[in-house]
Amino acid sequence: METITIKIKDIEMNFEEQVLKIPELSVYENEKIGIIGANGSGKSTLLRLIAGELQASKGTVDTFCDFPLYHQISGVEETVSELDGELLSRFKVPNNSAETLSGGETTKYRLTQLLSVYQTGMLLDEPTTHLDQKGKQQLIDELQYYYGTLLFVSHDRTFLNAL
Repeated sequence: METITIKIKDIEMNFEEQVLKIPELSVYENEKIGIIGANGSGKSTLLRLIAGELQASKGTVDTFCDFPLYHQISGVEETVSELDGELLSRFKVPNNSAETLSGGETTKYRLTQLLSVYQTGMLLDEPTTHLDQKGKQQLIDELQYYYGTLLFVSHDRTFLNAL
């Protein structure tokens, strides 16, 4: 029997206008789901609802494991103690202070922070932003061997197709 990890029922999200409406959605353990759509169609909002950062205007979002959210744009938190040095090396992140990292290096560092500790669920919002082709391929390689529930937003067709 498949184990459910996310159950969404009659969700609506309104800001000045309706951004998101989902009658029903179930996500199961170990699924990898790519979310695509036009800018402003509610993709990031859906991830934020699942992560518990937002409350829906209507409906319910039930999660049955933790779902940390990787934001497309965010600062680097240097206080994380459990960084996988081998993963930092594979991503080729230099041993510099956060303020000297390039956009791609910052993205790789933040992804290493997320991937250094196994999570049973993950939400990724445009994780390939600022990554070059080698960085994108390294992320694909890491996520292809991820065993857990993965929901991700991307406009990168190669990334979507690979996962």
